[in-house]
Amino acid sequence: EMEDNNIVGLSMATIRHGQIVFVENCGLADKEAHIPVTDNTLFSAASLSKPVFSYIVMQLVDEHKIDLDTPLYKYYPEEITDDPQYRFITPRIVLSHKTGFPDWRPKGGKLSIFFKPGERFSYSGEGYVYLQKIVENIEKAPLSTVAFKRVFQPLGMTHSTYVSAPSPLMAEGYDNGGKRHDPFFSAGNAAYSLMTTARDYALFLQAVLSGKGLSTNALQVMESAQSSIDIACTYCTDHPPQRLSPTLSWGLGWGIEKTKGVNFLWHWGDNSFFKDFVYMNPKTQDAIVYFTNSENGLSVASHLVWQSMRVHTQTLKWLNYKALSITN
Repeated sequence: EMEDNNIVGLSMATIRHGQIVFVENCGLADKEAHIPVTDNTLFSAASLSKPVFSYIVMQLVDEHKIDLDTPLYKYYPEEITDDPQYRFITPRIVLSHKTGFPDWRPKGGKLSIFFKPGERFSYSGEGYVYLQKIVENIEKAPLSTVAFKRVFQPLGMTHSTYVSAPSPLMAEGYDNGGKRHDPFFSAGNAAYSLMTTARDYALFLQAVLSGKGLSTNALQVMESAQSSIDIACTYCTDHPPQRLSPTLSWGLGWGIEKTKGVNFLWHWGDNSFFKDFVYMNPKTQDAIVYFTNSENGLSVASHLVWQSMRVHTQTLKWLNYKALSITN
C-alpha cells in the first residue's frame, strides 16, 4: 500500500485500553541516504500540533489563568487586526475554529475576519497563533518552554519540540513524484511546528485518554461538541453552512466523529510533504496515530483506522482526501 501510494516512510503507534501495544516503522526517513524510519525518527506533526496546544490551554483553564469565554484582547491588548470584531474572540472560539479568520492570511497581507466570531465553523491556524500570544504572555515564556514544562517533560516525550531545527534524526519529505523536500522549520507555532515521533505522540494520547494533567470537567469540555460542521466544507469563510454533518463536529482542539454510538476524537496533519493522522476512542481508550514523510500520506488513513479499530471513518471524505478503498 505504501508503494502503491508513493509513501516513502511511515511510523505508527497503537494504543489498546490505554497502553501502547506497539510502534511500527516502515520505509525510509531519507531515501537518498537509505536511512530507515525508526522509533527515533522525527516527523513534522503539522496540525497534530493543535491538540497538544489545546491540552496546554485547558491546563491554564483548570488553574484559572484563562477563562474559556473571556475575550482574548483582555489578556493581550495589542490589536491583531483593524477589524474590531476581534474583540469578540475567546479561547473557546479559537479552539473550536469559529474565529472568522481564514486558515492563513495572504502572504504579506493583513489579517481579516470574514464573519462574526462565534457564528460558525471555519478551520483556522491564525486563531491558534493569536491564542499562542496570550498563553506566552500569561506564562512569560515562549511556547517551546511552556510545552516542555507542561507536556513534554512530565509525559516523558523526550523527542518532541515546537522549535524545529535541522537534525540527523529528522525525516526528509517527498512529493508524489519522489522529489525530496527539506522539512519546514519554525521558531515555534502552536498550529503546525511540533516535531515528534509516533511513540512520543502516543504518550500524549495516553494522557488525554486517561485525563492525566486535566480535571475531569476540563477533559469533558474539551471532548464535547462545540461547533457544528458543514458536511462539504472545511475552510468556510465565504459562505454559511449549507448542510450540517450528522456525524462530524468539533470540540476544543479535536475533531469529533460520532459513530456506533461513540464520540471518536480525531485530527489530521498536513505540512505539504508530511501527512499525519490520529483517531481514538475515549470510551475504550484505544487509539492509532501515524506520521508519514510523503505528500500522499493521508491516502491510507481510512484503511489504517479500519484495520486497527474497525471503524469506517468519514473524516477523510470531509477533508476531500483520496482514500484507499476498504475491501475487508
